[in-house]
Amino acid sequence: MRYSEIISESKAVDELKKDLLAAKKKGVKLDYDGVGKIMEKIWNRHGMTGQELHDVFVSEVGLVPDTWIKKQKQVSEIQRTPASASDDWESNEKAKEIPGLKMVPGSNQYGYVFAALKGKDRLNLTGTDLTINFYDTKAKGGILRMGYIYFRNVTFPPYKKAIQVSNVSLDNRYRGKGVGIMMYTTVLQLGYVIVADETQTPQARKLWVKLNETPGVEVRGRVEVFRSDIDVENAYDDWDKRKAKANLKKLNTIGATIIGELENYRNNDYVPFDFALQPGKNGAELATKGFKLYSNKHPEDLEEDYFANIYARWVG
Repeated sequence: MRYSEIISESKAVDELKKDLLAAKKKGVKLDYDGVGKIMEKIWNRHGMTGQELHDVFVSEVGLVPDTWIKKQKQVSEIQRTPASASDDWESNEKAKEIPGLKMVPGSNQYGYVFAALKGKDRLNLTGTDLTINFYDTKAKGGILRMGYIYFRNVTFPPYKKAIQVSNVSLDNRYRGKGVGIMMYTTVLQLGYVIVADETQTPQARKLWVKLNETPGVEVRGRVEVFRSDIDVENAYDDWDKRKAKANLKKLNTIGATIIGELENYRNNDYVPFDFALQPGKNGAELATKGFKLYSNKHPEDLEEDYFANIYARWVG
């Protein structure tokens, strides 16, 4: 096989992954026939047969296209969402005793219960793997459940214990008292890395700004781009080379550092980069130059070639 044919096949796999991801964002039904239609356009474009495209995809990715796209969880940017009625929540859940209650480090008033969900419990909270409930042990009339955070497990190299926020709420009587920050830092001190939710209300965005200013907490940005979109040396043509150089310039501008080594990522893999953050112009949310962290659109409606988010970890 000629070198140009090898490059063309590799580029076909890249294009198939991108087109499948774009279709998933738009809500296209990606069953056997839906994936087949996307594949047909690409094998015709590259002068291949359907079987050849299928085989080279499996060879490079290790999965058939139908299975691969089902496993992909996409977030382009964090969606800004307005405040909702749930933001005005007031708890009336009180008890004399809370099994498994532990006190928040450094507090003689607030406690928590952290639990991993399994079986039916997990199914009752779709997309939730871990819950942490917070309690005021000195509330009038009993121990009050004053807030909670729900999390789902995520793959987030190089961290082994990474969890993403799936739902959070705090009794509005406890707002403005640093309790929200205490809730997050408690989880961080348990050894978890917290990845921001895919959607955030104004209150949540401000909380992450404050979290970034909290001693002992490090908040960083994370952006993931296709290796083929930053690999100048192995660019398919001049257009791809210019695009790769432009993307590298953006990454250099924000001082992004790669997670691991570039050679360890395959051509059609997403390559993660970390970078520092700072408050935006109005101080209402975190920001960086070159890559948008927030959008007014839902992640599935975005068309960027990268995925961006923010995360926090405890550094003591």
